[in-house]
Amino acid sequence: LGPALSKAGSHLVFEHGGKNLGFTNNFKAFVNKGEGMIVMSNGDNAGEVIREIMIAISEHYGMGTDQRTRIDAVTLSLDEFRAFTGQFKLITDVGYDGDFIIKLSIIDEELKMKSPQDDQLARLVPTDKDIFISTGSGNQFVFNKDDNGEYNDLKVSDQYQFVRIE
Repeated sequence: LGPALSKAGSHLVFEHGGKNLGFTNNFKAFVNKGEGMIVMSNGDNAGEVIREIMIAISEHYGMGTDQRTRIDAVTLSLDEFRAFTGQFKLITDVGYDGDFIIKLSIIDEELKMKSPQDDQLARLVPTDKDIFISTGSGNQFVFNKDDNGEYNDLKVSDQYQFVRIE
């Protein structure tokens, strides 16, 4: 969702991803090393491909910026999956113009996510009873129950807070 700072080992990394109609990109550069990478595409659904390319570049050059995510999945029943379906609205202020709403649905007995910037659905794989990993981004999705025992609270990547709206 725009510019960010991260660490790769002891190095500070500046990042910026972007998406417009027909265009997707991601940029990462070491702040003090004069090294970086940019991957651009002329497609709307290139996020996963860009991620894989950045992992390959990082591994090849030993950059340490992007790594493969190992997912140790657990099995949930369809009834357990249903507790997580619905629409969730981002309440963390990230400067997004308008409401950023994701929709979680069960498709082919898997939990899938549709986000506003992607035409393609992302698969969310359970690693615990209320923790999922996106196979597209590698982001962690942690659901929390409210006082009524419903999963109405969601935190993504330990920084983006969502609430159920439907």
